[in-house]
Amino acid sequence: MTELAKNTEDASIEQLIQMADDLRHLEEELVQIDPERQPLPPFEEDVIEKKKRTVSRRKKGSTSKTAAAEMDSFVPEGDWEVDESSVDMLDLLEQNAPAHRKISLSTIEPAKSLHSGEEE
Repeated sequence: MTELAKNTEDASIEQLIQMADDLRHLEEELVQIDPERQPLPPFEEDVIEKKKRTVSRRKKGSTSKTAAAEMDSFVPEGDWEVDESSVDMLDLLEQNAPAHRKISLSTIEPAKSLHSGEEE
């Protein structure tokens, strides 16, 4: 087991698959030795089914045109003819705006945790 653990770091895909097969074989042998354990379920290969992708056609009346038409017909409520000389920038701020939190700045230094006998 320790040999397998050492070999996994530098192993290729094929070697990893072979190691997995070896572990499965080893597990099957261990199950045969222990009478209390039930046998392992059979190993089943993954089958990738390629399904054909079905693409539906768009209807002639596309939704982007209807959304644009809805936006063009939008009429806002209230008076929208505003004289810019009568508007102050402070009028645009909310009266009940949340207070800004205070930010404190500090210098962060690396922690020095040398164990006894270690050199820097």
